[in-house]
Amino acid sequence: MDSNWEELKAGNKQALVKIYKEYYEELFNYGFRICKREELTRDCIQDLFIKIWLKRSKFSNIENPKPYVFRILRNTILDGLRKRPEHSELSTMELIDPMLSKQDFIISNELTSGMRAKLNLALDTLTKRQKEIIFLKFYNGLTYEEISIVTSIKYQSVRNLSSSALIKLKKNMIPIALLVSHILVFDM
Repeated sequence: MDSNWEELKAGNKQALVKIYKEYYEELFNYGFRICKREELTRDCIQDLFIKIWLKRSKFSNIENPKPYVFRILRNTILDGLRKRPEHSELSTMELIDPMLSKQDFIISNELTSGMRAKLNLALDTLTKRQKEIIFLKFYNGLTYEEISIVTSIKYQSVRNLSSSALIKLKKNMIPIALLVSHILVFDM
């Protein structure tokens, strides 16, 4: 467990502030892509950190807190969406449609407009789950095990969904080397 989390467990409010600053941007990007509502995302992040502070003493020795923080945010957003009358009857997968920024997969201005169009079409062929997994893997750099924790999907299913998403992207894109080079950038 990293030192900020140890200090947080001991009741140090400054540790909470450090953790907040460390994770805020990634949490906002992930939360906004799930619900597409800036205000709800910000409110849920605030709720997340209130929950963390209130339950700090109950934390076990979490080696890597990042996937747990993402999971708490995901669940908080889903709860927030379900409270809305227009979403009260929807399932988790109907609520989540991570909006993958097409720019996340484009390195600089290397792609021509035709290649951008192919990439956009390829990304649109992915299911909601595949988009979420690709986003968590390549945008946030989570491992398959961490994605499994965040999404509550079995590890092997996460790998299978990721693999099928990459196969779809490969099938729908001629210049797959660009996607691979983008993936390598995130794996560094």
